[in-house]
Amino acid sequence: MQVAEISRRRHGKYEDPSESRRQRTLIYTIPNEEGEHVQVCRNIFRNVFGVSARHLQTLKNFKKQGKFQYEDRLVKASR
Repeated sequence: MQVAEISRRRHGKYEDPSESRRQRTLIYTIPNEEGEHVQVCRNIFRNVFGVSARHLQTLKNFKKQGKFQYEDRLVKASR
């Protein structure tokens, strides 16, 4: 998941593009067999990683704000 600037702005009710509500967009990618990242739609991304819509929305908000950091968590099985 990558944050990108808006490449083409449509006319709205604003004069300055910085006044637009939408400043960034997300690009969803998954690795293929060669390890290259391939762009996919949001639904494919959700299905491949098994992420709910709400969880993806939370991740998207954190990513756009720059608060998202990957943390590898090990879960120990209790016996």
